[in-house]
Amino acid sequence: MTRVPQISFFGTGLSWGLIYFFLFLYRCLVSVLGEAFVLRLTSIADTGTYQSGVVAEVYQAATRQIRDNLLAALADVHGGGFTTVLTIKIGAVFNALFFGNPFLINIGFQTFTFIGLVYLLHSTVPALRLRLLVLTMLPSFTLWTSIASKESIVAGAVAVLAAYFIRMYDGRVIPGLHHVVAAIVLFVFKPYYGVAFAYGIATTLVSRFVRKRALVSLLIGMVTLVGLYVFHEQFVRYSLTVQEAFIVATPTHVGNWGSRSTRTEPFFVEDTDVFIKAPAGILRAFFGPTIPEVSTSALHLITFMEGVVLAVTLALIVLKAIRQLPVYNAILSMFMAFWILLPNYPFGVMNPGTAIRYRSGYILLIIVLFAVFMSRPLYVNWVARTTRRSASMQPVALSSTQI
Repeated sequence: MTRVPQISFFGTGLSWGLIYFFLFLYRCLVSVLGEAFVLRLTSIADTGTYQSGVVAEVYQAATRQIRDNLLAALADVHGGGFTTVLTIKIGAVFNALFFGNPFLINIGFQTFTFIGLVYLLHSTVPALRLRLLVLTMLPSFTLWTSIASKESIVAGAVAVLAAYFIRMYDGRVIPGLHHVVAAIVLFVFKPYYGVAFAYGIATTLVSRFVRKRALVSLLIGMVTLVGLYVFHEQFVRYSLTVQEAFIVATPTHVGNWGSRSTRTEPFFVEDTDVFIKAPAGILRAFFGPTIPEVSTSALHLITFMEGVVLAVTLALIVLKAIRQLPVYNAILSMFMAFWILLPNYPFGVMNPGTAIRYRSGYILLIIVLFAVFMSRPLYVNWVARTTRRSASMQPVALSSTQI
């Protein structure tokens, strides 16, 4: 029987099962506080819509139009597509189950993320699990994934796929049904997350059979950049469409789109700005509020400080690991981080509140890449395992050749 991992807090031994229980209570508490206080301080109309479970006429019209432009509906640029209707339907189930209580409905939504978090945490070695646990308890991530929102569903799917990515380095390559379901959910809600995961998973699979793993990861990464060049016009149109959705307030806008937090000056003036301004835009989308905007709201101050703490923590982890970090890990992490940050940044440059909400969906992958994948033992054990597998197959290959 496998022994349950133990961890000591102030000399008291607590099993990880109990820690997961307290994590659930913590997330439920944040969910309640978010409904009682935070949602009264900021305008998030879609949360109320999801809690009600009622599909308004505008969303019904969007559902009927899905046949005309499926890709646009999946991208959900204007907040009225298929994913919105699907989330409302999920909210309807929770509404019926919890008799319309918004606090319990929020807890129902946050369970999606919680299940993914537990699976992700349990997929890492105990030496790294505590580090990952602390980073996943950040206030804004916990808040936006603990209320009725798409982020709670997306974060759960990201957690499951990130766990699968880590488990691949432990020899568990064949995906399970839950991994397939998570991939489908992510494709439906955030199809542009797929490039990061596709690159990471494909590179891992190919690198199992080659010696020059760092070179292979670099070459595959360069191929993805060639793909970006080929489809650069589509990405430019996508970015400009997102910007226009923020600047032009429409009767159907939800959440913070078109709200007082929206920056009125366009970030993209010329088409080339989408790429030239990408480094600055990615940073702005990651941190949310800028320094001048911090003084406008207590929420802006908290989220900005959280972004600073997270960035500094991840930077320190990298600096500590850099001297022994395999080149393969560095290259793969760089490309995966690039491909999860680039398609998300157009949503965050125009509105700090939206930037933080969207960050809640993808930040788990960033944390895993820096806090878990920067581990040298993970790479060394993986190489040793693949080498033993190749060695066990060698005699069969030799005998066949001799025959």
